[in-house]
Amino acid sequence: MKIGRNEKCWCGSGKKFKHCHYGRENEAPVSKGEAIGHSQKNSSRKSCYVPADLQHECSKHIINAHTVSKSGSLKEIADESNHVLGLKINLPNIMKNGEKLILEKIGINQASTFKGFCSIHDKSLFSCIEDREFVGDDEQCLALMYRSVAKELYAKEGAFNTSEFVKTGDKGKPLLNQMFIQKFVADHQKGINAAIAELSELKSQLDDQLLRKSVGNLSHLIIDSSLPMPVAVSSIVSPITDFDGNLIQDLGDLSVVAEQLVFNSFSSGGKGYVVFSWSK
Repeated sequence: MKIGRNEKCWCGSGKKFKHCHYGRENEAPVSKGEAIGHSQKNSSRKSCYVPADLQHECSKHIINAHTVSKSGSLKEIADESNHVLGLKINLPNIMKNGEKLILEKIGINQASTFKGFCSIHDKSLFSCIEDREFVGDDEQCLALMYRSVAKELYAKEGAFNTSEFVKTGDKGKPLLNQMFIQKFVADHQKGINAAIAELSELKSQLDDQLLRKSVGNLSHLIIDSSLPMPVAVSSIVSPITDFDGNLIQDLGDLSVVAEQLVFNSFSSGGKGYVVFSWSK
């Protein structure tokens, strides 16, 4: 492959070849320490995912915001030392466990948290589910949904940052390997960017409802139990089949906007709840 030093690099970065992949095969490979450092920095990013109209109220204190209620759900399933079983999904842990996901004890102050809200807005937005029993009203269901979407957007943005770091993983490798890595990351980023765009659009709808700029356009299915839920979770998924196994959407077609299903499993007032939420 003949490329002039001042031509655009073959990888699509937009940089000149001499400032990008020229001599890349002779560079020192990315070290384990560099990879762990990136992972730790990426997982400690701080932001407050409130609507833009409320950002002027933000405190400077970004906290470890719980995606699952500590007072209700986590205490219900914690052991006598206030620990729950959960997954620590980060690079150091994956390396330590031989690339396997293993349940570990996590203190309830750290379980199911992310640095996605400041102290002021974590309190004001979610006190309706943290400080009173769940009754399934519109305010509580919206709060559950908002927190799940914010957490997933935070995760997807983190995934994009990681994919950018993975691009540097071709240092010290032959040209063919470099091309494979760059092509893999480029394809992967198409999916991540599509997901970020879809989640941002859904969050925009929730922003408007939170600020009462639009009429509610959400549906919620609430399943209750007389006993607390043994598993606490807050997440969002794009289902590809219905309960009978029939295809309902093709996530491989990026020209189609994927539909999202938010789900929360938690406890409140000694009872258990599973709440599915979606945009109508």
